[in-house]
Amino acid sequence: DNWIDMASPDIPGTATILRALKAKGIPIFSLTNFGVNTLDWAKTRYSVLTEFDREFISGELGLVKPDPEIYIHVENNCGVAPENLIFTDDSPDNVAAAAARGWKAHLFEGPGGWADKLVAEGLLERGEVAV
Repeated sequence: DNWIDMASPDIPGTATILRALKAKGIPIFSLTNFGVNTLDWAKTRYSVLTEFDREFISGELGLVKPDPEIYIHVENNCGVAPENLIFTDDSPDNVAAAAARGWKAHLFEGPGGWADKLVAEGLLERGEVAV
């Protein structure tokens, strides 16, 4: 009954980063181990989850991170070359699996580090993200 509170995807600063990327025309994808129904429910509480350009949802795909097949599915269906994909996740195993596919991968430990990674990759400038 308390799943939505334990999931707590609302991390201050992440929506700011997402919106700064979108404002620059950079496509934003989600790759999530959510089930279909749980993601729909979470979207009613955390509207930022509705802002992705494309979703890759485990519950729909029948695959879960860090299975390499889920990353291959994204590569084959997102329109971006693997070496141009930048991925963040709070699970070291998921980050390692993305890196093994040639993605630029970042272990998410907070929005500040994620913003630093995006600045380092040339996608954002420091003044565009104040987190």
